[in-house]
Amino acid sequence: MVIYMGKVLIIKTGHSETFREFSDSKICSLGDVLRTTFILNYFKNEDVTWVTDAVAIDLLRSTGIRVLEWKKFNLRNVEDYSRVINLEKKKELLDMNLEGVSSKTLDLVKVLSKDKGTYQEKLCSLLGFKWAGEDYVFKESNSLGRGIGLNWKVGSKFPEKKMSKAFWKNLESELANDYVMSWQKGFGDLSHYIEWIESVETLVTLDSLGLHIALALKKNVIAMFSHTSCSEIELYSRGVSLKTINLQDREIIDKIKASLLKIKENRMVTKEG
Repeated sequence: MVIYMGKVLIIKTGHSETFREFSDSKICSLGDVLRTTFILNYFKNEDVTWVTDAVAIDLLRSTGIRVLEWKKFNLRNVEDYSRVINLEKKKELLDMNLEGVSSKTLDLVKVLSKDKGTYQEKLCSLLGFKWAGEDYVFKESNSLGRGIGLNWKVGSKFPEKKMSKAFWKNLESELANDYVMSWQKGFGDLSHYIEWIESVETLVTLDSLGLHIALALKKNVIAMFSHTSCSEIELYSRGVSLKTINLQDREIIDKIKASLLKIKENRMVTKEG
């Protein structure tokens, strides 16, 4: 892996998912911000500043880099940096033709959005990096955790990912005799939410922020995908992704139970085809 040197500015607010949305939004996708932290591995020797939405600042604090709020950042200051990477689609940023996402590269971004590779692979292709399994940059977890966490809520940006509360209650009743169960905690409190995920051994989750936090904390994950693609999620051999579209609740629960057995037996778990 090539390590770049200099003063670097990364603009990733989460207002548009890099390879999914092609217009700016007012809602921050925290998961999209967190999974982008892997690129910090390429800048270990540099003075890095990250500009993001106010709600994502606490998520990035453990990275050890300087984090600034988008609304308070003066774009004239980009001249102070030797390298500026933009991953947003705000018109004022696109027109600056910075590295990454710009008016000149938007067609390439759209082509990459249709690629079956992971988010990490596609972003490396856009930025000219060589993908070699670089991991999330996040806090180190000191806890193996205990039991299974049910991460059942989704953010307001993509409500279509939601599954019924009845499904989750049925899942709990099926697993409760064999596992310690824990329901999602930390609503409205990011630190508490992270602590809750750190407290479990395995997270059963939808495609949401919790999935990315669990992966960043190196937890076992069972991730369910209905309206989004599982091929874009790099699991780092920490779990399994399940395609749930058009499946009945019974079928999904059976797949989760089978996946838990694989994890329990410490078998290699990969993405389901």
